[in-house]
Amino acid sequence: MDTTIPCGSTSSIEKQFQGEYTHSKFKELQVEFRSKMNCVASLNIVEGCLATYHVLEDVVVGDQTKENVFKVV
Repeated sequence: MDTTIPCGSTSSIEKQFQGEYTHSKFKELQVEFRSKMNCVASLNIVEGCLATYHVLEDVVVGDQTKENVFKVV
């Protein structure tokens, strides 16, 4: 009986976690991993030792796709 939990993406990182983590920890990781799959981060400004990024996140609300924009310093 195969008890391997399937990957939810084609990411090599997720595949590596699948082989190394317990089922319980891998399921936790998948929840976090999937929530980040729809994010794109881009470097906006570097001032000294501070970097500012813009993060765009696509979220499905009902039948509509919504874009959330975050500023991360």
